[in-house]
Amino acid sequence: MALQIVKESDVRLETLVSSTLFLMSAFVRQGGSVRLASIILRHLEQLAERAEVGSVLAATCDQVADHWAVLARPRPDDGGRA
Repeated sequence: MALQIVKESDVRLETLVSSTLFLMSAFVRQGGSVRLASIILRHLEQLAERAEVGSVLAATCDQVADHWAVLARPRPDDGGRA
């Protein structure tokens, strides 16, 4: 599956939420990787910053992003590979 770079403004909110949830479930199924955690972190940060996101969802995404930031750091035992 090839990843495409899409401008944030072109992504519908519903699509961004759905893809974030899908990536989170993939992270669990695949045993977790730094690369996937980084992508999830980026999605959560985008959600937290979107103007059309309600304040509760934005705050939740911001808080959860802090936890994903830890998972997105390269680990010494795997050299950051995933």
